[in-house]
Amino acid sequence: MKRKGVKVLLAVSVGLLTAGGLCLGAGVAMGGSPLVYVNAQGLHVKENAQELADYRREAFRTGTLRRVDIDLKEGNLQVVSGDEFQIEYVLDGQRSEPAFSVEDETLVLTEGEPQDNGSWLGVGGFGGAWGEVPRGERYVKLTVPEDASLEYVELSSVYGDIFLEEPLRAEELSVDTEYGNVECLDN
Repeated sequence: MKRKGVKVLLAVSVGLLTAGGLCLGAGVAMGGSPLVYVNAQGLHVKENAQELADYRREAFRTGTLRRVDIDLKEGNLQVVSGDEFQIEYVLDGQRSEPAFSVEDETLVLTEGEPQDNGSWLGVGGFGGAWGEVPRGERYVKLTVPEDASLEYVELSSVYGDIFLEEPLRAEELSVDTEYGNVECLDN
């Protein structure tokens, strides 16, 4: 009698697991996500999570620059030639606000750190980002006049690519990326 009960329990368990897998597959096929997570604010379903808006700055005229210091984590960085000094960017809203200043002919832009939402426990997020809406490209675009000569330029992006268009003249130039590419276009 005991063995018959174990067999029935095992058969019911396998049946329920199969039904759950079929429901999961149907939900993913319809564009859903199996992710459920718990953090300091409580229990959440991924689709109900609030998406923070990206930090955007439309083309902003900086005035004459002598020094530039741009430090990014994820965004791509372009330095292109143009008629006047300007900067524009779109940076990740999931991070703290970027530090941006233009003072004494010095431009400083530092991308913010990831925001801490407390403890995080995810369930069912295996296999990648199912059902995620693609997010726009994060970038910084610095325009430098062709005849400009800078004293100091420091450009870094941990995960992004850095693109430099000639002619960029600087007494001291530092370009650093850990996981991205650096490309210099020579006209």
